[in-house]
Amino acid sequence: MKEPFFLVPSEFEASSLSGLDVKYGLTGIGLVEASLTSILLFQKQPNQRFVLIGWAGGYPDTGLKEGDIVIASKEVWVDFGRRHKDRYEGLPDKLKVRREIEFNPVLIERVENLLKTKGFRPIVGPMATVCATSYDPERSLFFRKEFNVIAENMEGFGVAKAAETFKVDLLEIRVISNLLESPEKPWDFQFASKVLREVVLCLKKL
Repeated sequence: MKEPFFLVPSEFEASSLSGLDVKYGLTGIGLVEASLTSILLFQKQPNQRFVLIGWAGGYPDTGLKEGDIVIASKEVWVDFGRRHKDRYEGLPDKLKVRREIEFNPVLIERVENLLKTKGFRPIVGPMATVCATSYDPERSLFFRKEFNVIAENMEGFGVAKAAETFKVDLLEIRVISNLLESPEKPWDFQFASKVLREVVLCLKKL
């Protein structure tokens, strides 16, 4: 069992951890800043187990609700590539670029079972990394159907790529703060923060 180091995108999300005896660091918001910050952390602590936590937007047609806990099975950088009028496409195969990274299924199962023993009902599934939050329901539904993802965030792929490069253990757990089928509805930060705090308390040892 290891004591995890939590990676948190923003100070706002990190306020959920106030008063808890846990190790954490801020990644910054967005794919670029999160990946660069993660590289520095992974270099300094190569034997640490890291958990990326925070909020996420739930995609349409997933059954997700505000406050639901999502464990990422993989991260897909959905808006990376070529943007057509009606679709996104990856770059040509000859460029040999990747837009998907999978997480360790053994660790995922361990965390899923741990949360279930504490009375939670986590959902495991692919998550999307975006450069801009989806405020267009049609865009959200397209990503959902095209990439079979259930929620989106702005850091996951970048942190996962850095973890893969430095061969460190990484999990990603998000709490749904908003539903992308209703983008203009205010995000429920208070509820999402309460759930996130409870998740972290459950994961003090992995």
